[in-house]
Amino acid sequence: MDDIKSRDDERAAEQARVKGQEEEKQKQQELEKAKEQARVKGQEEEKQKQRERDQAKETGRKEGRKEEQARTKGKGGSGIKLILGIIVLVIVILAVAFLTLSVSVTNVSPGNSLPFTTKYGVSFPEGQTITIGNTHIIVLSNQGLIITDIDGDKQNMVVGEDRVIS
Repeated sequence: MDDIKSRDDERAAEQARVKGQEEEKQKQQELEKAKEQARVKGQEEEKQKQRERDQAKETGRKEGRKEEQARTKGKGGSGIKLILGIIVLVIVILAVAFLTLSVSVTNVSPGNSLPFTTKYGVSFPEGQTITIGNTHIIVLSNQGLIITDIDGDKQNMVVGEDRVIS
């Protein structure tokens, strides 16, 4: 009978060991399921955070574009005003220059001459017409002789000779 009891005890112990192994496996599976669920949940949370970051970036970009457009619009008006101001200033300067920088040459009036004389040393490009005021001057040179044409009055001159142009 002791044999039967010890066999029963062994079977009970074996069944208890098998049952313990099954419970251990079940606990292990539950633990793995819990880990898998935690991992999946972590991935979903990370995806959600990434979506939120992307949305924040996009919102920031849109706000940046709006601010840049607002700055550009503000500068555009002052730039146009500045350009128009410069154009008006140039027109005024040209008008003043045209009205005040005119030269008129008149014939010598008979009468008393003034008590001073002005002399100029002048170089003219050969064969080209030079205009000073209303006077047109053309000069040609030929072997120490200079031919001048001043308003249609042709005259030969020697180098160094003086000529009065009224």
